[in-house]
Amino acid sequence: MSKSGAKVAWTVAVLLTLAAAVIGAYYGIHLYQERSTYVQVNDAKVDGAKIAISAPQNGKLVEFTAEVGKAYKAGDVLGYVCVPQPVVGTGTAGTPGAAQSGVPEAGGAQTPAGTASGGAQSGAPQASEQAAGEALCVRVPVTMPQDGTIVLRSQEEGSLVGAGTPLAYAFNLSKLYVRALVSEADYPDVAVGSDVDVWLTAYPGTKLQGKVVEKGLYTEGMFSLLPVLPGTGETSEKLPVRIELTSVPQDVQLVPGLSATVKIARSR
Repeated sequence: MSKSGAKVAWTVAVLLTLAAAVIGAYYGIHLYQERSTYVQVNDAKVDGAKIAISAPQNGKLVEFTAEVGKAYKAGDVLGYVCVPQPVVGTGTAGTPGAAQSGVPEAGGAQTPAGTASGGAQSGAPQASEQAAGEALCVRVPVTMPQDGTIVLRSQEEGSLVGAGTPLAYAFNLSKLYVRALVSEADYPDVAVGSDVDVWLTAYPGTKLQGKVVEKGLYTEGMFSLLPVLPGTGETSEKLPVRIELTSVPQDVQLVPGLSATVKIARSR
């Protein structure tokens, strides 16, 4: 290679090195500014108050009309629980059914009416008894406890349910929010009222806006069913932050459980 060619190659190498250094410095400064200006959280999701529609009493679920995706008002009747009632009059002496049981009267003679009645009862089909048993129940209504949209049916008609058994679940889709878990190191830098940018994984490239409306006063580990065991290294706890969405594009459908990434403006 000639001296001129070597000089050109050296110049190109120097320029490439300088360009890489400038680009690296730019991104380094940009990253530093981002971290010093915002708290970025990848552990976030759309959430809301879950509404459980429960059986009012023990019995059989009938006429359950709750539809997934349909909105209901508080107090709307979604179905009934058929609560069995004790059968009155089984033909025992001293009960109203004794006159129809075919038991002889005090004089010892059995009346024709009693004979006919006893014969009719002894030949009654089982299906009639079952129908009568099903009719002897009180229909207790299943009502919507709050305004909301049904998202899941957990029981179907004909199911035997106990009092308090969840029959369906709902959310008020107009009151959904974003719940972010902030590390304890960044928690002091988050303040109520801070502006937030939100990106949903289901809608890449679409930015939503919101504000911090509540800071949790507990760590996630405090209410975990499985306690975190201490390890040999340092552990970082996370605290929940509630974000109210103030700007949502029309083409975005919020659904409870959608994962999200948020950037919260630091307060200090």
